[in-house]
Amino acid sequence: MTMLDRSELPDLIATGVQNAMLYARTILPASVKRVDTTRNMVDVTFKSRKRTADVTITDVPIVYFSTQNFCTVTAPVVGDSCLLLIADRDIDAIKYGSDIGVKPRCYDLTDALALIGFSPVTKAITGVTADKIQMRTRNGQCALDVHGRKIEGVVDGDVITKTTNAQLRVNGDLHVTEDALIEGDTHVEGNTRIDGTLNVHGRGEDDLTALIEGDLRIRGTLWVTGSIHATGSVYAASFVENGISDGE
Repeated sequence: MTMLDRSELPDLIATGVQNAMLYARTILPASVKRVDTTRNMVDVTFKSRKRTADVTITDVPIVYFSTQNFCTVTAPVVGDSCLLLIADRDIDAIKYGSDIGVKPRCYDLTDALALIGFSPVTKAITGVTADKIQMRTRNGQCALDVHGRKIEGVVDGDVITKTTNAQLRVNGDLHVTEDALIEGDTHVEGNTRIDGTLNVHGRGEDDLTALIEGDLRIRGTLWVTGSIHATGSVYAASFVENGISDGE
């Protein structure tokens, strides 16, 4: 038997620790290969230091930020990068929502969780600022920003801004498919097209209902219970005044 030289002991311990750490996986970068949105799980692959082929792990739970009543969901797609968080004990009881007993596993790949959102430098998210909360598409063409007292939305490049107790400004087309209720003054700079029925109800002592500075063209029916003051032209195929019908 060869006697152990005490001077070699530190090197032997270090080698043993390094070998043990090769199997003590904690966090691994991986790529999503399959998405199960019904069960909130993904199949992922990652590169191993000991194998030439990629290692595949199936049914890895997706980490969504959620509580009993609310959740924030950014559904992954195939090709997304993620970080695998390897639990130091088995997660079967939490994973399957049952009373499965604790198994003697430690840092096992079957106890991984997928944290989606890790992006390589080549796919970094651009246009990120620290002065607002932003929910957006990656290219920024559709976004919802909250900063200070202002809520700003971007839809296909058009900006919609709403400031608390202030006006709503839309730089682009506004398409309303359902009923729209406006309580207060509405100022439109540009053309307004109405292909249906416009009902206007006045208020106040003079019952001033609509003030129009420009042309108004309506293909449908305009019902006014008060007065219309127009500095331009009003075109109508026909109209009824005090129960009497007339042409244009």
